Amino acid sequence: MNSSHQELFRSRFESGEPQVVAATDELPLWSAPFGLALLEMVKLLPGMKVLDLGCGFGFPMLELASRLGPRGEVTGLDPWKPAIERSEAKASLRGITNVRLLQGEAEAMPFEHQSFDLIVSNNGLNNVRDVDQVLNECARVAKPRAQLVMTANLPKTFSLFYEMFEMLLEDRGMKAEIEALHRHIQSKRKTSAEWRELIDKAGFDVRKVREESFTWSFLNGTALFQHWFIHLAFLPPWMSILPKDQAPEFFAFLEGRLNRLALERGGLHLDVPFLCLDALRR
Repeated sequence: MNSSHQELFRSRFESGEPQVVAATDELPLWSAPFGLALLEMVKLLPGMKVLDLGCGFGFPMLELASRLGPRGEVTGLDPWKPAIERSEAKASLRGITNVRLLQGEAEAMPFEHQSFDLIVSNNGLNNVRDVDQVLNECARVAKPRAQLVMTANLPKTFSLFYEMFEMLLEDRGMKAEIEALHRHIQSKRKTSAEWRELIDKAGFDVRKVREESFTWSFLNGTALFQHWFIHLAFLPPWMSILPKDQAPEFFAFLEGRLNRLALERGGLHLDVPFLCLDALRR
């Protein structure tokens, strides 16, 4: 893989360089399918107060604020300052005045009890440090009968890629790395049943869980590994599963296998199943 350009891009992104942060504003390419399902499930009411957890660069927060109108208010919470600043700039540019943005951790929200009528999280709850604590915080800041709508990708996400990854680990007898791969998948991608249990335990009644799926298609493995968002968000944790000195050669070999598979199948087609869950605070 020729990754020098992507490495530089990620380094500048992680340092919070404004121009590079702005260049990542195509993140809805990944988050839009989740967010569109979320937007269909929320119920907007006059004058409601909304919280978007992990609001990132402003989607779907700014869309919710625009759909709600000036009588309501949408608060975005995110731990990363450059994301908050970018969302603020976009809200200002678009003239969206009913948005409040705060930098903070979801595990310790800076809000009073029973502050919100609606809480949303678009593929964010699966990335927090302590999901139980975050859901308890959601219950604390939610008004009675407040709606919670969340999306998250499911364990079968990119299953074809992970099957090829595990097969190569098996061929090399890398049992510890196989276990690490399984832990990586499980830590980020809970099942629908697991989400139901967690949200019920936190004090919400789950009303509906809708499962959907979309597909990311690439010409081959080379294109996959050079895709800017894959390189930014997915490749580092994939490579961390392996010993540092072995990772480059391993992924070069995996890239070749994926390229051969893509030739056989007319491309590399990776499915992304996800859920959209609707619940009410008890």
